[in-house]
Amino acid sequence: MIKYFTVENFHSIKTENILEFDSGIGKNCEYDVHPVIAFAGANASGKTTILRAITFVLWFMQHSFFGIRGSGEIPFEPFHTLRNSPTKFHLIFSMDTPIQGEYKAVDYEYKLCLTEEQVLIEEFWHYPYERKRMVYARSKNNLRLGNSISHITTKDLRKNCSVISFAAQFNSQTVAKTCKKYDYHSNLLDAYDRYDLIEEDRSQSHIIKKLLKNERLREKAQKLLKIADVGIEDIYLKEQDETEKKFLQRIEEGFEDTDENETFLEMLRDLKTGRMTGEVIREPCFRHSIDEGMADFDIELESSGTLRFLEILYRVLTALEKGSLLILDEIEVKLHQDLTAYLIGLFENPLENRNRAQLIFSFHNSSLMEVLEPDQLWFAEKNDRGRTKFFSANDFKDIGDLHKKKLEKLYRIGRFGAKPRGI
Repeated sequence: MIKYFTVENFHSIKTENILEFDSGIGKNCEYDVHPVIAFAGANASGKTTILRAITFVLWFMQHSFFGIRGSGEIPFEPFHTLRNSPTKFHLIFSMDTPIQGEYKAVDYEYKLCLTEEQVLIEEFWHYPYERKRMVYARSKNNLRLGNSISHITTKDLRKNCSVISFAAQFNSQTVAKTCKKYDYHSNLLDAYDRYDLIEEDRSQSHIIKKLLKNERLREKAQKLLKIADVGIEDIYLKEQDETEKKFLQRIEEGFEDTDENETFLEMLRDLKTGRMTGEVIREPCFRHSIDEGMADFDIELESSGTLRFLEILYRVLTALEKGSLLILDEIEVKLHQDLTAYLIGLFENPLENRNRAQLIFSFHNSSLMEVLEPDQLWFAEKNDRGRTKFFSANDFKDIGDLHKKKLEKLYRIGRFGAKPRGI
């Protein structure tokens, strides 16, 4: 769970913005950090930018050694008028870590200062016994190791990657390896994973297939589909349709069986039998209640809203199961507001969120503010000079009994700002 985050000189963010995600936590709260953090604001105000900043620093920390080839540029944009100035991040996050035979929530602190060409300063600490211990301290090419950290050779440490992503290759670097296991997902990852050596299929169809292949998640999804009341009685994977097999057969028959076509024909035969993937080809199928009977529909016939719900559902259920961080830009796209609120509520429910998963998202539908506390609701606002700033609803100390007020109403009348100007 992310507790604290600062960013400076990143896209539309010019000056340092500080975001504390553990403020306002009560003594009786199940978590030491808010499990849900939300960003609202006008279009192009910077909501996506802050989510992209969090996504970037996590990606860079864990994957930049293999994710950036050779001497390539580091994939981010500084503020337009500060291209020659460094960009800075400060991240504090908590994750369950094995300590003396049992898992405990341990804090990790990461500071990063870099340009598009190189890392200038990088510092990493952890708090295994609630005391701060240095792991790595780097200034350009100079690297210092903490007292309890084993020595490693740094001749292959490049200037465009993090020391953590580099050190995690070594079995002796247990803290770096643990840090690399911090599990997160973001629907903004594509901006950085195009630099990765291995590309993951993130298509909607592929994600739904992954949901249906996991029997435990599929059963949970079916229950939630009943609650969503989208008319689906069952979802399952069916073998390749006979029509598809016949279509492939017709293509095959249109080619002569010559040496030139041998490879192509072999691929067609593999597609028909499933040999290419090592399994029988299966596609999502949706069983609906129609009049007095049942009817099965292929994925192409389902509404975009239902497919979007299943895609988000896979992300949510997986995060809750693993205790992951889930970052979603525009969470409510194609979803009814009540469905979106229900999914958000799963992270707030200790019975559903036993593993300390966290959801950070942006949204436009102001009705979702009614399921948030002032400390969880953050606003993005861009001024006439193109600079984004962030502030929380809880910053408005002049509003009495804020926790008892309707946040949506206050926002709609302009009490918080962060709205389209001139309307």
